[in-house]
Amino acid sequence: MAAVAIPPELVPHALSLPAKPNAPIHYTYVAPSDATSSTLVVFLNGLMMPQAGWHPAIALLLRQRKLAASAWPAMMTYDRYGQGQTSARDPADGLPGKEPGHGHDVADVVTDLHVLIKEVCRERGGHPPSRLVLIANSIGCAIARLYAERFVGAPNVSAILMLDSIMANSDFVSMFPNPDSPSFPGPSSLPDGVTEEEVRDTRLKYGKMFHPSVVNAEGLSRRNLAELLPHSNTPILKSGDLDGKGPLLLVVGHDPEWFAKEGEEGSMHTPQAVTMSYVNPAWQRYNEGLVAITNRDRYLATEKVPLIAPKCGHFIQRDDPLFVAGLVDKILNAVDATFDS
Repeated sequence: MAAVAIPPELVPHALSLPAKPNAPIHYTYVAPSDATSSTLVVFLNGLMMPQAGWHPAIALLLRQRKLAASAWPAMMTYDRYGQGQTSARDPADGLPGKEPGHGHDVADVVTDLHVLIKEVCRERGGHPPSRLVLIANSIGCAIARLYAERFVGAPNVSAILMLDSIMANSDFVSMFPNPDSPSFPGPSSLPDGVTEEEVRDTRLKYGKMFHPSVVNAEGLSRRNLAELLPHSNTPILKSGDLDGKGPLLLVVGHDPEWFAKEGEEGSMHTPQAVTMSYVNPAWQRYNEGLVAITNRDRYLATEKVPLIAPKCGHFIQRDDPLFVAGLVDKILNAVDATFDS
């Protein structure tokens, strides 16, 4: 699609958290069209796609809502510590005893996010929201789940959109068979079109790139992520609203064939047959489990689980911002219908 014009509201501003005064975080804030709105939409990045990756989808959403003469809530994006071109490193990373690359984890990110929301609302002159809608990609989905579990009713997490969630309990290696294991039953056990050497090579590459122990540029440790979220179907979340049910939820996955094609053409050169035989089925099972973290009547899709983003890889907001804008619009309409009716 053609390039999307980014509105001036999406120019980042710097803000420092009270406990970390010398480490600015950069964020964008779109004011609500109705000053009485009590909803804040927060976009949560993956590891390799900073806040700017959300901006085309937000711009399209704003355009759609303006053309339809529909209101929109406050919206916020941000780059975590060590992410993007401008946010500072997390000061916690340099404290004595901190291992390089593992100075802070997803639980720390959740704590900082809670403070950041309060500080952004204060700085932008708005009142604290009573309702949050979390739009997340990749590891941002793990952040959303932990935030909703930890902060119930302060404010309420009323809806979550998960775009190709990270498999938080995976080491990204053991989903492949190990041809060098004594228990390996032999090449005849492999799917058609998959060789021992391809599986061995993919295990090695995935381990070096995706294993939870691998350090990333952001300095966000994933080493304990499987302990924080050991299952895809728990913890079961509560929205904090009076009905006692969980948040509205929509789980979206990448297009399996598109993802496999990207994997073969990208730097990893993963054979499509390997991705289709091992990676995509594991991701499908994980996404199916995610549906259970809320009440069944709060899940927003009746189609296949997960909802598939056509011709999209892992970064769905980059590959099809119009599709994502439509999903956010769907979520916001559902929030209004469910909690304001």
